[in-house]
Amino acid sequence: MILARNGAPPPAVTAGELVRQFGTWQARAAAGPVFITHHGRPRLVMLSLAAFEALAAPSDADADPGAVPPVTHVLEHLEQGFLALDGAMRVRAINAAACAFLMVSAEAVRGRALPSIWPGIEDRPGYAALARAVASGATTCLELPSFAREGRWLRLRAMPFAGGSACLFDDITDRLATERHEDARSATLAALAAHGEVGRALLSMRGTLAEVDAGFARLAGFAPDKLHGVRLTDILPLPLRRATADQVEAVLTGTPPPAFATRFLTRAGTEKPIRLAFAPVRAHGAITGAVAIATAIEQPIDL
Repeated sequence: MILARNGAPPPAVTAGELVRQFGTWQARAAAGPVFITHHGRPRLVMLSLAAFEALAAPSDADADPGAVPPVTHVLEHLEQGFLALDGAMRVRAINAAACAFLMVSAEAVRGRALPSIWPGIEDRPGYAALARAVASGATTCLELPSFAREGRWLRLRAMPFAGGSACLFDDITDRLATERHEDARSATLAALAAHGEVGRALLSMRGTLAEVDAGFARLAGFAPDKLHGVRLTDILPLPLRRATADQVEAVLTGTPPPAFATRFLTRAGTEKPIRLAFAPVRAHGAITGAVAIATAIEQPIDL
């Protein structure tokens, strides 16, 4: 196991936490390596530029200024794709991860300029920015469409490397899709809140209200914090509780019922006619709770 200078394991951070507090962890990485974990296991290491350059620096015995620094073993075990390019955009080195993603062999591309490997690449979005970064020796981070696999997106970091540039890249297509999904989800929740007659709640596996939005609380006639931990059935009139409890049990066991009419028993003692709909929440294939959507209806139901 790699240890820090004081003999302790290097600090570790999840990818999500890294994104949320990048400034903090960037400062930590400037002082020493930081492990980035995936499902609890170290997957990547974030280093300062100085540490990376020290690792990649040629040995005294290597007098050829055009030779690739002796970090082959490290590069071959990176999960990120790695390309070493010279000023003419020729491939000087490529690791196994890059070969797999770009669907090429190292022998087929080494020594060749990118436009000769992928004709038309010069007209693709992002190529001009990459070429400028390589030519200037600047450290640059880009998000650009893959020039080798249609429909895929890359996050690429270019940095000075042995007279040219090193490019480290990841496939971020799934991450972007997740972000788009989260953006759509946030917009949906905002629209529900603006509607005024629709409420959303998250039920725990015990049928209690783990989370309620303002619309749900307003329909029930309570402040949102007063409903936290309360059983959904406890805010219904007594004659309606058993039937609703059966519906809650059904959704939590994987058989969500159709939407049904019921009533909230409000804090003021009045009854609010509503329509409830449930959907299970799953994590890694297992049901972890349910979402309840309540909408106001005009006519009360018969008891």
